[in-house]
Amino acid sequence: MHNNSMLDLPEEYKTLEETLHASFKVLEDAIENRHNLFHTPVLSTFSDSKINSRVIVLRAFDPESRTFRIHSDSRSRKIKDILQNADATLLGYDPGLKIQLKLHGSIETHHQDNIADLAWRDSQEMSKVCYSVSESPGKEIDDPGDYDVDPENIDLNEGYKNFAVIKFHFSSLEFLHLRSSGHRRSMHVWEMGELRSNWMVP
Repeated sequence: MHNNSMLDLPEEYKTLEETLHASFKVLEDAIENRHNLFHTPVLSTFSDSKINSRVIVLRAFDPESRTFRIHSDSRSRKIKDILQNADATLLGYDPGLKIQLKLHGSIETHHQDNIADLAWRDSQEMSKVCYSVSESPGKEIDDPGDYDVDPENIDLNEGYKNFAVIKFHFSSLEFLHLRSSGHRRSMHVWEMGELRSNWMVP
């Protein structure tokens, strides 16, 4: 959890530009800073006609293209859902900053390609081990102990086969800052290469 002084954020927001600048500053910090609660936002996707949400870890952020990199098991349900419907939302809130960010966009997946290969090489050994479990995430089992990880007897090549990269590109960003004297809420939308920003009733 953060406070405004750590990131040099305004105590109050008077312009739309300030809300957008603060949002990107928070998101860039979230990649390396585990104490930033936006490091682990909620990713929501469609699963058939229902919404499926889960907490994920942000691995990289390119502010120029407004794209996040997220890692996943290629056998997981969310990968199957994304292939059916690429629409997605990322949502996070940090009570220290009193800021909520909601991003809407689309997802593309990468499995056993150059993007996945580079991300795999940059991953920590401990993370690689997690993808080497023999069965797919979410499968019903009798004894969870049967799937405990033994790092000494793991073939990381098998883990790579199950490793996938999710690229989330957002086209809108909604900012909300809570303040006793008056909340501030703004919307920023990128369309046809143009940015449109406006205030909203909190």
